[in-house]
Amino acid sequence: YDSCVNSVSDPSIFVIFEKHQVYPEYLIQYTTSSKPSVTPSILLALGSLFSSRQ
Repeated sequence: YDSCVNSVSDPSIFVIFEKHQVYPEYLIQYTTSSKPSVTPSILLALGSLFSSRQ
């Protein structure tokens, strides 16, 4: 209520007129990780290793 956006279909700018109306619904926090990612070839190798056991 009592706010505006630059585009109704794809808003990127939100204008709020009263300070008490500005309250985030969600808070998203990002952190960096130094862990290396697993490559698909390693996953395929592990999958074939476990599928050969019976």
